[in-house]
Amino acid sequence: MNTAGIYEQLITQLVEQNLDRESFHVGERLWKILRRKYCHR
Repeated sequence: MNTAGIYEQLITQLVEQNLDRESFHVGERLWKILRRKYCHR
């Protein structure tokens, strides 16, 4: 089972859908890092 792949898919979906980070307990610093890495807008 590729656990890392599952987490990457979940994070990608969260960032792409721009879901409310508070609902998923994502810290401000981590949120900024993820947006830089996965958002290509």
